[in-house]
Amino acid sequence: DLSDWNFAFILPHGSSVVPQVKMKQGLVWCLVAGSLCPLQGAKVRSGSLRSSTAIPEAANSSQDGNSTTASKVEDDDFCPGNKFPLDPRETYVLPRLEKGTDIFLEGQLAALQVALEKARDWSQKVTWQLSLKASSSAQSSAKLAFTGGVQSENGFLGVTVPAGAKGKDLYTYDDVGVDGKQVHLVYTGNGQIAAGAITITDICLTPRLCTEADYCDSPGWKNKSANSSLVGNSIAECCVPDLCSSAKVNCTPSSKWSTPEDFASRFGNTKEQCCMPTWCDFASICNETTVEAKSSGAQIQGSTPGECCRQAYCKDYKCSKPTQLEVQPYLVDGSLRVGSTDDECCAELLCEEFDCFRDPLGMWKNKSGSLGRGSTYAECCDKQFCGNFSCVPSSKWTNRPDKATLQGHSLDACCHAEMCSEYTCSEGWMKVGNRTSLKVGSSDEECCERKVCSVYTCSDKTMWVKKANSSALPGFNDTQCCDKKMCSDLDCHDSEFGTKWTSKNASELSGLQGSTPQQCCNPRYCRDYSCTSDSDGDGNGTKWYRKVDTNAHEWMGTTDEECCVPRFCSYFETDLPLTQWRKRTEPGLLGSTEEECYDPITCVGFNCTAHRMSAYPKPADYQGSTSQECCFKIS
Repeated sequence: DLSDWNFAFILPHGSSVVPQVKMKQGLVWCLVAGSLCPLQGAKVRSGSLRSSTAIPEAANSSQDGNSTTASKVEDDDFCPGNKFPLDPRETYVLPRLEKGTDIFLEGQLAALQVALEKARDWSQKVTWQLSLKASSSAQSSAKLAFTGGVQSENGFLGVTVPAGAKGKDLYTYDDVGVDGKQVHLVYTGNGQIAAGAITITDICLTPRLCTEADYCDSPGWKNKSANSSLVGNSIAECCVPDLCSSAKVNCTPSSKWSTPEDFASRFGNTKEQCCMPTWCDFASICNETTVEAKSSGAQIQGSTPGECCRQAYCKDYKCSKPTQLEVQPYLVDGSLRVGSTDDECCAELLCEEFDCFRDPLGMWKNKSGSLGRGSTYAECCDKQFCGNFSCVPSSKWTNRPDKATLQGHSLDACCHAEMCSEYTCSEGWMKVGNRTSLKVGSSDEECCERKVCSVYTCSDKTMWVKKANSSALPGFNDTQCCDKKMCSDLDCHDSEFGTKWTSKNASELSGLQGSTPQQCCNPRYCRDYSCTSDSDGDGNGTKWYRKVDTNAHEWMGTTDEECCVPRFCSYFETDLPLTQWRKRTEPGLLGSTEEECYDPITCVGFNCTAHRMSAYPKPADYQGSTSQECCFKIS
């Protein structure tokens, strides 16, 4: 109530308006009934200074010494059961803060202590929760916490107001169990924060209730009480075991469940906890040939064919004699055939439908006697022998030494092939084509052809090329059929050869025959190349190291790819803490140092509040991902 206030104003530090009063930088001062007073917890609205929630130090008590506080505004929709005695929706401007400073004035604190002393759950070891909305213009975060009783050393129900926060919602919960008369809500940080830098509003302080979580949803438990205000934070505090009988569990269907003798005294509220399962006896239930057990190993609940058995289909059946019987999985109409025996599922395979002459070697012939069931040569055919088979023409085929006793009735089975690969062509003839080794014969006509340039292959394709009109030329050598390839036509710097070669001089190239860099160019060796990242020239860099020559081989080239071996980050492991470095995972990334293969992990975004600690002012300047690296304890 500001009815007795004449006016209010803010004086800057060092103002000469009231030189007789020692000013404190950043404090708000008020002129009340002719007296100038520092105002704690005040805020400015529409250019004037008011405080419906804070009491000026010079006017915060009446003549009889009793404290006066603003009355609490009830707001059940905002925070049902709120135990904060002042107006929770008001905005509270905090005073100049040092470690241990109360954020409320004496009268406000007294109201808070009285309210918490009356709250029956505050002095019990139960969980309370605090939420508020905070804004801050301070350069560092500020930890606010309750103190009092045995917990006063570290505080409890603490929240941290981040630097630069704007309407930040903060929430915490903690076990309390302290005397309300000893409670203070204080700043627990080490630094100083100017008056008015932090404001708080929307303050909600309540015990945590059983109805705020589904503690009793676990099987076998039920709510301890229908009372919605029951305080608790666990199954033990909020729930009681549920009896099967009171939970009205029915052990049905009776084919799958039975009621145990101790049903009335069992704890539980599900069939699994309260009833006895009945398991399928497959041997006695699924004993018809048209059905089979639903499972070959795992247990299944039930005691009826419908629950334990399934239809047996021929498509899943294997006939007892697979060479004489064939599964018939479908009926004429296309539907699945039902059964699980030879008689139900199998049809005969008859030898009269088997062709004994389909063997390419002619080793079998049709049986002379009666035919029966079968689908193999041994079941349906008689052996056939080479004794009466003729090996002709004789220039290509001759009798095998044991021909009379060999099984078969074909050239391949009974005869020896005369191969052109073993024949020597006469003068002026040459072997035919590239398949001479597979050609059968023993004469020039069968195995050879006349020599002409069209079938001649130049002796060295790197030094000779077929003449343009060679197909019509007689001959069979390089001079008659081929033209020379000259090194002067080769570009040693062609990208096809990489950077391994350099051109010979004109005198070296004169008359030099060839078409490859080995024949026509001078080599460039890797021993003269320094790999990328090899700063000292010793051959070893952080991303590449030079290939090592041997007595038998010298590496050639002038690039990393030709002369060096890559060092991949995937093979590099740092000895530094992995809480401060995160390995980079780009495919093919080169390197062997932390700077090349790892990204530093900074403390930015690490939640120190969850560890009841404070973050360093500039987390980007700190490496780490643990509370020991990123936070400091508030003593």
